[in-house]
Amino acid sequence: MFKFRLIFAVFLASGASVRSLNPQNKKLHQEVDRRLREMGQVAHANFSNIIKELDVYRTELVKNIIYDASQNYQKVDRFQQEYVAIITGAAANSPVKLQKRAASAPKPGGCEIDPMADVWHRGQNTNRIITQCVLKYLKSADKAINEVHNAEREFVHKLYDIEVRLEQCNTHHGKLPGGDDLATNCIQKVDVASQELANKVLPQVWEHFQVVEDFYHHDETNVQHCAKEAGIDYFEMRERPELHQHMQLCHHL
Repeated sequence: MFKFRLIFAVFLASGASVRSLNPQNKKLHQEVDRRLREMGQVAHANFSNIIKELDVYRTELVKNIIYDASQNYQKVDRFQQEYVAIITGAAANSPVKLQKRAASAPKPGGCEIDPMADVWHRGQNTNRIITQCVLKYLKSADKAINEVHNAEREFVHKLYDIEVRLEQCNTHHGKLPGGDDLATNCIQKVDVASQELANKVLPQVWEHFQVVEDFYHHDETNVQHCAKEAGIDYFEMRERPELHQHMQLCHHL
């Protein structure tokens, strides 16, 4: 970013020379130069704000993603600990019939619960999927942010190159025979390039920035969304009263 600011500073501080141009070309040259500088000044101010917002988005994304992931890891861990405690209590009171899958309803007088090994593997798999989502989200966020920086970089360099070309319209053609026509043609080409820069290249910065904003606010990039798909609901003991009651039944058998 320092390099971009340096280029901007050099560009905005420099002044295009028009000493060798005729009055018509001088006026055209100054008009194109003015539009370039105005575009550069506005872009510089906006880019500074974008950089600040990107830093905020990146910080908040990391904080939210890591926090949400840790909450789900803890949920799995608490469930497994409670499961172990109930199984241990049930085993101390009566034989426990362990099955691969928990029955939808306990048999009268029976106690059917998932084996601890199944619960453990389920937890490991859920945590693994959540971790993969965390890494994917962070990687995608960094990629989206880098695209903004790349678009800024492209704009800054092209803006600087166009200003150099504009100056060359004077230094290369201003003193040559027939140089007035050559200079006019040169300045007009630079003007076309500057319009393309404003209409095509600059909007790409905003488009890429919008991607970052959308990523930040999109439900599908929320760890909770991923955790749901990873089966975190299985570990919601407090939201599964039927399971909790059944396991308490096992405990008291």
